[in-house]
Amino acid sequence: MNSEPGPHPEPPSDFHSRTLPIIAHGGSLFRTHLHSAAPLYFGRTGRNRFDDPLGRYGVLYAARDPFGAFIETFGQETGSRTVGVGELKMRCLTELYPVTPLSLVDLFGQGCLARVGADSRLFAASRAIARRWSRAIYEHPDHLKVHGILYPARHNHTRAAVALFDREGLPRIEINRTVSWYSPEGDMRCYPLAANTHAHGVLRYSVAPYRNATLERLARRHLHRVMRHLDYVGVLTIEFFVVEGRLVANEMAPRVHNSGHWTIEGCATSQFENHLRAICGLPLGDTRARGHAAMVNFLGQMPDREALLALEGLAFHDYGKEPRPGRKLGHCTILRPRARERNRLLGDALKLISCT
Repeated sequence: MNSEPGPHPEPPSDFHSRTLPIIAHGGSLFRTHLHSAAPLYFGRTGRNRFDDPLGRYGVLYAARDPFGAFIETFGQETGSRTVGVGELKMRCLTELYPVTPLSLVDLFGQGCLARVGADSRLFAASRAIARRWSRAIYEHPDHLKVHGILYPARHNHTRAAVALFDREGLPRIEINRTVSWYSPEGDMRCYPLAANTHAHGVLRYSVAPYRNATLERLARRHLHRVMRHLDYVGVLTIEFFVVEGRLVANEMAPRVHNSGHWTIEGCATSQFENHLRAICGLPLGDTRARGHAAMVNFLGQMPDREALLALEGLAFHDYGKEPRPGRKLGHCTILRPRARERNRLLGDALKLISCT
């Protein structure tokens, strides 16, 4: 007796005239990925179930809950009911949050498959056919309302998975948190990238988060390798130059770092608190940015405190040090909900801060 499912039918000839079962999803999504990979990744490999067969749009795969994210990755990668420690160590779980609700074609709810002429073989049989269904959904006349597909996870049909299309109109997706699937030997988390500007070889100001998925993926990969090689515990900072699209290490600091001072106001958990948590063996805090931040050093002389504090959203830090040329005497941090507001206030602050 042949237990293999037969081929799933192609999209019906009247598919584009059918009304798609669209559901709104306004909560978090969860994605399992390699520590060295970007949390937000829209793949174009053409190997996964709902990839574009023509490779013209990318697809991000996630799940509606951590359990679905776990089984979709580890069930597929290992093909076993048990998962080795090595597999767990390589991967982490990221919680993603769309800033506005997603509109998904519902292939998970009862009766939804039949409405579009599909059945459960779409999730277990030929991936080539599933990819053609993906393109048919992407090109449907309702495409402006469709951000992706909601479907049953292959390795546990009670869990819902999501395939998001990289297309115009997709809501911005924020990264809420990333945690390791394996933590007895130490959780590992990264703060958002910061772009640094120097004056006379000393850090003048930092702006964060600096959004560049490629550079962030490379930076995470280098950082994780160094920390594992050194068996390091605590905050580790690596400062890179960007040279022709590559990252070139300039400085490594096995401690909290001046370029991370923006995290005091700018992140859910500051670099100082997470350093203490790490060395005390406590769970690490959330490294998510709370908005758009800028940190400016006071070099050589202190600025007018009252003038700076008159700027909305600015925090003032005085280290109480004796002034001398080039010495870091304090800093201020600007935190605003929008990058444009942050940049405007940064410009105002720099006019009030002289460095010697």
